[in-house]
Amino acid sequence: MRAGLMIAVALAIALLVFAPIAAIRDVEADLSGRSQGALRGQGIDWAAVAMDGRTVVLSGEAPDEAESARAATLVAGLRGVAGVVSAVEVAPARDYPLMAAMHDGALTLRGEVPDQDALDALSALAHSLPRVEDVALELTIAGGTALPDWRDIALQLVEQGAQLVDGTAALTADGIVLEGLVADAATRDSIGAAFADREGRPASVTLELLQPQDYALAISRAPDRLTLTGVVPDRTTRAELADLAQRQGTAVVDTAGLTIAPGLADPEWAVVAAALIRQAAGMQEAEIRYSAAGLTVSGTVADPALADVVRSALASVLGPDAGVPVEIDIAVLGGAPVAATPDDAIDADACQAALNGLVRDGSVRFVNGGATLDPASTALLETVASTMLRCPDNDIEVSGHTDSSGDAAENLALSEARARAVVDALVARGVAADRLIAAGYGDLVPIADNATEAGRARNRRIEFIVEPGER
Repeated sequence: MRAGLMIAVALAIALLVFAPIAAIRDVEADLSGRSQGALRGQGIDWAAVAMDGRTVVLSGEAPDEAESARAATLVAGLRGVAGVVSAVEVAPARDYPLMAAMHDGALTLRGEVPDQDALDALSALAHSLPRVEDVALELTIAGGTALPDWRDIALQLVEQGAQLVDGTAALTADGIVLEGLVADAATRDSIGAAFADREGRPASVTLELLQPQDYALAISRAPDRLTLTGVVPDRTTRAELADLAQRQGTAVVDTAGLTIAPGLADPEWAVVAAALIRQAAGMQEAEIRYSAAGLTVSGTVADPALADVVRSALASVLGPDAGVPVEIDIAVLGGAPVAATPDDAIDADACQAALNGLVRDGSVRFVNGGATLDPASTALLETVASTMLRCPDNDIEVSGHTDSSGDAAENLALSEARARAVVDALVARGVAADRLIAAGYGDLVPIADNATEAGRARNRRIEFIVEPGER
């Protein structure tokens, strides 16, 4: 009996001693878990949590003083926390790796920045530079504190990197590195001078001047497709040739095969390339190859009268002093209309059918979206005029049409001006002025969907309507 009583007393004493210890451990575990959860929920992954009763002890390396204070404030506000002791160390100020890469007119920024303000400043500068056509931002906000001159260097990297034709300007652990191609010696020297006096930051500048290159262009013309492939010197030239091809009125235009190799082209290269595109678009089929080795052309036209016109135009493209071989083989498409003469009369239905065929196989084109006839339409207008001379007793309406882009009133005026320009060109080729009626319909009579580029190209057209009765 006495022994049992002693055991009971001992158990009671043990409960009085150890129960509070267990309760404290439960509280510490709860506070620790909630503190860590709150920190992680706010993206504070650098902080470690330890407990001293209800006091939270924070440690780790904060990116800056503000983040250290934010962590302490966050934990101190949790229910049940009696206090916060900070053993946090703050990371020292540092550089952030950054690269400005210039290629094909596009500037790409890659690397790390300390904060949103720095990212916004770099972005604003990149978008303001005149030589930059596109900007891509691949920047990560890493937090922390930048060295005092980091921002100035970062902005200068972007500004000087945009002067490159192709290349990179980078801030690395080893210093500043610039390499690539520049347009001239003055640009090379100014870029080098911009980083020459950076104390404690070695600069490695390896810049080469653009060198003359031979560029090649291949043009393939099918009845419903115009395809350009080859190598061009820069983004501007590629865009100009692609835009010209799109304006030739062909249903499908493919310029994906035009690639860029930075270099110096002959000043006349783009002019010749543009002239060849126009001539190819006026043919039924064509294969054209143009390079430093010479010019070769093969293809077909719809009318014998066009063959000599196209041969002459192509032969004159390079000029008499080109000094390279020119081979031109133009055939007449079988069954196409023959050269018209006033004695070779046809009735109104046949005249309409012939004119329909001509504008179906080739369109009358205008320069820069205006009402000035494109020289590439010369051959087509010659054939249109000769066809009209075969039906001299019929009046003919020249109808101008546009797509639905832009203002309707402006489209109407443009279509009328284009119709008048075609009438004037036909009169100059011998068609009686009193037989021709210029009419503009703007965008009122579409023949294709204006929602697509191909449809809009078809809607921009000149049509010829032969009046059925004789004059």
